[in-house]
Amino acid sequence: MVRAGYATLNIERLGYGQSTHPPSTLSTIQNGTEALRQVVDKLRAGQIGGHAFSRVIWVGHSLGTLYGWLEASVSRNVDAFVLTGLLHSVKPSWLALAFQSAYSAVADPKFATSGLDPGYLTFRPGTRAPLFYWTPTADPNVIALDERLKDTVSATEFGAAVPLFDSPPAATAPSRAIRVPILLVLGQHDRVMCDEDGLICNQRNVANAEAPYYSPEARLRVLIAPNTGHDLQLHQTAPETGEAILDWLSGELGRED
Repeated sequence: MVRAGYATLNIERLGYGQSTHPPSTLSTIQNGTEALRQVVDKLRAGQIGGHAFSRVIWVGHSLGTLYGWLEASVSRNVDAFVLTGLLHSVKPSWLALAFQSAYSAVADPKFATSGLDPGYLTFRPGTRAPLFYWTPTADPNVIALDERLKDTVSATEFGAAVPLFDSPPAATAPSRAIRVPILLVLGQHDRVMCDEDGLICNQRNVANAEAPYYSPEARLRVLIAPNTGHDLQLHQTAPETGEAILDWLSGELGRED
């Protein structure tokens, strides 16, 4: 994105990475959404980096996509959305595996001395590959690095998120609030939603399934990344996916309407 001329800001959400870790019961999707809304407003006001940005594009992955839906439902301060790695339905088998694989972060060697309360969760060692990767196009060294760099999510946050992406009523979905262009990007073999007891994830199937959750003004466009799993940017196909996203952005930002 930087090489293509876009200023970028990578945000670690509330309760994650180097951001503030309040008590896990306060690391909620409502508080996280409000924090992100404030960041976008500050970007527009020139309060981050000393430059006031006239346009802001939200690029979200997985929970970052869900936060995009929610941010749009409380503010109209984003000009376009690139939403990756999340639909409004998940496979029952994946959800069961996720709940089975999650445990209190302080029980994990990485976070044993972190001081986090037991309501912060992480995934058990060795579970990221079956949860998030299409192994034929994933480098084992990248998966191993992902295991070492894994982080946390609060049980409160994740518990409230599930009803929003596990087949919610389309009419009340927060994503319906988006009134600007959307590119929805999904790996062909995203284990969260595709194959086995999920969708056959091609462009037509995904577009048909997701269209009720977005307004006509969003002009929903679907991109399926071939031979790719959930973590789009951690597969060997990532350069092609990135170029396709850039092509869409340059087309949308060049429009006069």
